[in-house]
Order: sequence, then C-alpha cells, then structure tokens
Amino acid sequence: MKILFALLICAPAWAVDTVDHIDIHRYLGTWNEIASIPQSFQKNCYKNTQAEYDLLEDGFIKVINSCETKEGDIDSAEGRARKNPKQKKDSKLQVTFVKFFKSWIWAFSGNYWVLDLDDNYQWSVVGDPTLKYLWILSRKPKMKRKTLLDIRNFIEGLGYDSCKVLLSRQGQSAPQKRQALCDL
Repeated sequence: MKILFALLICAPAWAVDTVDHIDIHRYLGTWNEIASIPQSFQKNCYKNTQAEYDLLEDGFIKVINSCETKEGDIDSAEGRARKNPKQKKDSKLQVTFVKFFKSWIWAFSGNYWVLDLDDNYQWSVVGDPTLKYLWILSRKPKMKRKTLLDIRNFIEGLGYDSCKVLLSRQGQSAPQKRQALCDL
C-alpha cells in the first residue's frame, strides 16, 4: 500500500512527456516568450524576451536568448542545444550555456523538453520533468487568450502550478507587474 501511495504522489512528475517528434527545421527561427516560470538567470530581463535557434553545420543548434533590461539595454546569452543522447525522442533536448575554451560543456546542460507544439509551429510549450522550468513561446509577441487558456489547462494537467507561470512583457508599453497565468 505504501508503494502505491508513493507512486500516486510522484505521478505528476512522471506524467510530463513531450511531443513525439519535432521537425527541427520548422522549429528554427525566432520565438517570443509569452509566459514563463521566472528563473534566476533571467533576473535582468524586463521585456521583449526572445529565443533564436539556428542549425549549425556540426549538427548543434545555436541558441541566442535575449531580452530588454529595465534600463533599455539588450541582455543576451549564447548557448548550444542538441538532442539528448540518453533519450529516444528528438523532442527531448539539452541546452548548455557553459563554454570552456572552444568546447560546450554538456555536464552543465539543462532539459529543454518540447511538451506541446502547435501543428503549424506557431507556439510551443517547453519544460522539464522536474516541473521547475516552463516557457510558453510564440512566433508572435502576443497570443490569443483562448490558446493561452488551453495551454494553461494542459500544463496544469501535467502538474505545473499555473500561478507560478507569469505572463511576459512584450511590446513597447509593457505593464509594470507580470500577471500570473492562473489569474486569466
């Protein structure tokens, strides 16, 4: 009985899975952050957060994350992504921003799991099995409310707390306070 109870408690983390396949060529390009669980490495980001993905000749994906600071400066970081060699699905990627000389250090990589993806590659939900990371991305800086509500229901079904997911500031007239996804 104790084992069954433990399995039920852990079930939400096990329920996190990804889409079956991503066409990496369609996934490349610029994505706007619509909402996220705020992370310490994004503490300087105030608005207009974006991620750009470009396939390199060596097979890695060049990642450029950028945002505008409160002072109006652009803050950016470059990294690399790849399919996680320990996973079967190509939708379970690893990303690292740690480079030593000319080598990317995968020991410091994080999970970049594509949890949900629009059929036309217009929006994406990215997270990880620990439920500590989540990004809702869109090709456009704004997303339809209905789509966002559908995504909220989807991530709650995975075990994410939508009150920890904050809407991102996009555009010139960004609000001072970020609204929680659960308040929509």
